[in-house]
Amino acid sequence: MAQAATTGTGIRFSDSDDAYGEFIDAFKADPANIRAAADYTDGTQDESHYTDLSLALYDLHGTDPDKIASTDVLTRLYQLAKARAATINAELETRAEAAWEGECDRLRRESDDHRTELAAAMVGA
Repeated sequence: MAQAATTGTGIRFSDSDDAYGEFIDAFKADPANIRAAADYTDGTQDESHYTDLSLALYDLHGTDPDKIASTDVLTRLYQLAKARAATINAELETRAEAAWEGECDRLRRESDDHRTELAAAMVGA
């Protein structure tokens, strides 16, 4: 049976197929990671997206709060948010996969170091 190791995020690595999904989910739920992905992708939507967002916000500001439900402003904002979220999610996925690979590499190096130390101890014994 393989031993499990724990990352700095508290995710336990083992032979389980669930470890990858748990790591990715935890990474993507971290507000700092979400902010980093949002910052990195700022300005990457096409120009019309930002114009449409500005116009929707302008319309929202000019709409009486009691009448918002009878307008299309919230629908327009939701569609714009949906497009932006897809961009952020794609970046989060890329970053999460890179972080997973980094953790796996770190664990492999630690394992190799422990094997080297154990071998040295056995030779010296």
